[in-house]
Amino acid sequence: MRLLYVEDNERFRSLAIRRFLSEHAVTVAGTLQEAREVLSLATFDAALLDYDLPDGKGTELLPDLDQAGIRERTIAVSSHESGNAALLAAGAAIAVSKMEFERIEEVLAQQSPGL
Repeated sequence: MRLLYVEDNERFRSLAIRRFLSEHAVTVAGTLQEAREVLSLATFDAALLDYDLPDGKGTELLPDLDQAGIRERTIAVSSHESGNAALLAAGAAIAVSKMEFERIEEVLAQQSPGL
């Protein structure tokens, strides 16, 4: 699966990719601006979206993900319940807290059957 992973914490992002996402083609973006640039150049099957980013909130990217056709396969992955709640309220499909990231493969399979 081709994943866009929008996460500014490089240490967590590297660990998550190595431990839980190694079977996928993961493109990372550490800011909203980087994510928008990547979205203009490539297509993705799903997105993992953090809430707190250096240049804004993850909710600001949801219109771009909608335009890319993957908003309904966007997974909120904040470490804070309030961030995940805000992403869900703005249109993310589901939330997986960073503390429960071991569930990400199961959630990806549910959000993108057949991919």
